[in-house]
Amino acid sequence: MIHAAIDKVPAGRDLDMEIERAVFGQPSPVVPAYYSTGFSACLGLQSELIRLGWTITEVERARPARIRLDRKGESIEASGQTFELALCRAALKAAR
Repeated sequence: MIHAAIDKVPAGRDLDMEIERAVFGQPSPVVPAYYSTGFSACLGLQSELIRLGWTITEVERARPARIRLDRKGESIEASGQTFELALCRAALKAAR
């Protein structure tokens, strides 16, 4: 999935499953957490990104929400209707 396509991925269970696979390295089938729609699960995703060396350097929680991740000179930006969706999109880009 290229970055432009990731920017169009909707919130939902398919996205949550892709987060499990791409970010957490979980093989299918697992029952994923509600990363794209649930705030507490999204915090777990945020913690995993930090563990992987990413820093959240910019957050705009207005609608649409925007997030920027940085790591070793690399920057990734994503947006979404919610903070959770924007973080999931950024996480998928970071996993690529």
